[in-house]
Amino acid sequence: MRGPATWTISTALLLVAGAGGWWAWSSVARPGADPADGARAAYEGGDFERAAGLARERLRADRGDRRAALLLARSYARLGDADSARRVYGRVDRAAMEAEDLYLLGEILRREGRPDEARAAFELALADDPSHAEATAALMGRDFEQGRFERVLGGADRLDGRPGWEAFSAAMRGRAELALLDPRGAARSLDRALRLDPTPGRAPIPPDEIRKDLARAHLGLGRGDLAGPVLKAVDPPDAESLWLAGRAGLQRGEIDAAISSRTRARSLGVPEDPMRVEPAPYVGSDRCVDCHPAIVRDQQSSSHARTFHPDPEPGVLPLPDGPVPDPIDPEIVHRIRAEGGAIVFETEAEGDRSWARVLHVLGSGTRGMTPVGVDEQGRVVELRLSHYGEGVGWGRTTGHPEVPETPGAWLGLPLSAREQRACLDCHTTNFREAGARAGPTLADGAIGCERCHGPAGNHLMAVDRGFPDPAIARPRLATAGQVVGLCGDCHRPPSDAPLPESSHPSAVRFQAATFVRSPCFARAPASAKFDCVSCHDPHRDAEHEPRHYEEVCLSCHPGPAVAATGPPSEATRSAPCPINPSRGCIDCHMPRRPSVMEHTEFTDHHIRAQPD
Repeated sequence: MRGPATWTISTALLLVAGAGGWWAWSSVARPGADPADGARAAYEGGDFERAAGLARERLRADRGDRRAALLLARSYARLGDADSARRVYGRVDRAAMEAEDLYLLGEILRREGRPDEARAAFELALADDPSHAEATAALMGRDFEQGRFERVLGGADRLDGRPGWEAFSAAMRGRAELALLDPRGAARSLDRALRLDPTPGRAPIPPDEIRKDLARAHLGLGRGDLAGPVLKAVDPPDAESLWLAGRAGLQRGEIDAAISSRTRARSLGVPEDPMRVEPAPYVGSDRCVDCHPAIVRDQQSSSHARTFHPDPEPGVLPLPDGPVPDPIDPEIVHRIRAEGGAIVFETEAEGDRSWARVLHVLGSGTRGMTPVGVDEQGRVVELRLSHYGEGVGWGRTTGHPEVPETPGAWLGLPLSAREQRACLDCHTTNFREAGARAGPTLADGAIGCERCHGPAGNHLMAVDRGFPDPAIARPRLATAGQVVGLCGDCHRPPSDAPLPESSHPSAVRFQAATFVRSPCFARAPASAKFDCVSCHDPHRDAEHEPRHYEEVCLSCHPGPAVAATGPPSEATRSAPCPINPSRGCIDCHMPRRPSVMEHTEFTDHHIRAQPD
């Protein structure tokens, strides 16, 4: 049964589909051969022109035949005549809609550039018929675009074994595994996709695109020897396949061939993108020390390097001396104790006891530390209490409800696989290795070099073998927008929902999202390159002295003494502040504000003349 909310979405979709009155199904069908039966057979056989003709013939005899009306609308949609399909669907009672109709409406909406409404239609189709393959495939495509890779894997599970859909399922599974930093699994899935029918069902992925993804998976494992033959099958070779072939040659140690492929790729238009993520193995920050000792030392001493504590021993968290009353309801009691070298949380609420063993702790402790545990049911749970810095101590974890719905929920909130990944993605170098507790980046502790520079396996080989491309992301050469985007991977909201005004407690926490609203950023010429690293050294903790930031401000808004030394450049200079041209920039234009994060203030990064 569809609930009221679902019907609300469905009604909106039908209103979008077309204007017109509802068709009443009151006529009585005439005896004899029924063209609607022929229309259905033609539709199921893929002859949509014939299906439409037979459906129209039936409707001329009986305008109230719902089967014929739906077959006509479906045939129009399959033939690409969206206007006619909408016109017919707009006259059909919503209760008559089936999964096929909802899927086709979703495709119309998708082609019109209305992705959210299209997603709603695909979800309605699957609620009506979970086995609808095309709706499953369409939703997998939307999920992939939106980074919902775990849901893509779920869709692949549902399509596995469906005749005609095996290759598509394997290809989408491989693409999701590649995005989830699982090159080994991706290589298996993508290789399987190529061995099956390369144009499955009605949602084909070009075989050459699968080959390039498979090559990326092999390169992520350091297997240039396997990537090369796969790329040779791309015919004719394009710019991307040639660029990948250059990386395969690099990994094989065939430098002349690698340089040749790179040169050909550049001649076909491959851009010199300093932020391109390399298809390469992760190696861990320890491998960076020989060439960049000072930078690695600074970075490993920063708070970024302490944002993740796997399997924490009792000393990681300041354990309380006794029970901790819940900050909302003191009748609820939490106990946090050491047990067998681990940390255990236990919560007693309304006579119900629940517990969890701490799996890892997120946060450096500068602002706070949030424990994540595994409860008695085996679920991964973000625990209700976090430890806050600056003398605050234990308090309610940000985002948890004041009063949970059930007694057991006072322990914490279960995390989905996607939520677990999102947490680890912003607290570690490689979320997959961190979750598996295995791999070279685990030695980083938390965030290491490759979180921002990408996997460095190709870089080590390029330096060692004299390859002309350093083969690693270099943010210092990136545009201001690229740098803010990189920092925004973690310093922006987890969803695309619009943020409120920048000083709002729910917005001030997300510096990258509010910084881009600043006139200093929006109006600055590209040559000014005003971005996050204009003020912050990414390898060190943020400076606390206002004068450090004021010097950056004065480089573009010179005070009297600076302005007297010569005329400012039109491209980079702006008028000095009329209130105080030499000091106080931060207090006035970037004040600290309360945030939705418990017990924590953040600097407002929307640089502007404040209304107060």
